Amino acid sequence: MPHRKFVTEQMADFLPHLDYLILTMPMTQATRGLIGERELRLLRPTAVLLNPARGPLVQEAALLAALREGWITGAALDAHYQYPLPPEHPLWSLPNVILTPHIFGSSVGAD
Repeated sequence: MPHRKFVTEQMADFLPHLDYLILTMPMTQATRGLIGERELRLLRPTAVLLNPARGPLVQEAALLAALREGWITGAALDAHYQYPLPPEHPLWSLPNVILTPHIFGSSVGAD
């Protein structure tokens, strides 16, 4: 049982204390783009974003800026903005990104 709970309106109180921000929510109109520049800048520079849910929960341009400019240390992304993620997409070339093929929770191989 968590000793403290936060709601979306309290992100400014919550995000600066995280080492890992793990997104495990459904994609809805309310959650699309929920994490943008403001939220990513509130995280510690040593924080890591883990997104096994849906890519568009995080605003793509803000995530790319955060990773390139060091607002956060890195990201592990199991959900992407396009399927398949094009070979020229900038996420492929960032050294602080781990990309998986939307099988984060699999205990067996992709096949």
